[in-house]
Amino acid sequence: MKIYILFAFFLMMATSMYCQSTKNDQPLTSDYYLQKSKNQRALAYTFLGVGAAAFAIPVIIYASDPYFNAADIISPAGPLSILAGIGLMVASVPVFYAAGNNKRKGMSLSFKNETAPYIQNGSILSKSVPSLSLKIGL
Repeated sequence: MKIYILFAFFLMMATSMYCQSTKNDQPLTSDYYLQKSKNQRALAYTFLGVGAAAFAIPVIIYASDPYFNAADIISPAGPLSILAGIGLMVASVPVFYAAGNNKRKGMSLSFKNETAPYIQNGSILSKSVPSLSLKIGL
């Protein structure tokens, strides 16, 4: 009987944890997507640069030694650095792809309500009108 009560308790806890939601107070704007794209692109270039350096340094060191024999390697730092460099360079590809997707989202067409001035009874008022906006980054 204790097992059934314990099982029911864990089932209720799991159900309540599964139904949690996050609040997003700010709407996702094109500026948000463009800034996110810029940050992701910087991260991808960092991955690519660090990966290329981690790959190239041991390769250059091993290639500069005319008497290099792969069987003489005692420390695994060189081969692990080469593998880590390849991994970082490969990992930069999806980050570049995600940055491009966010840039396209940020630069896409969107509908906004803009205020436009109009004259009514001799006075200038502003009226909210729906408008199509296109943001082009230069």
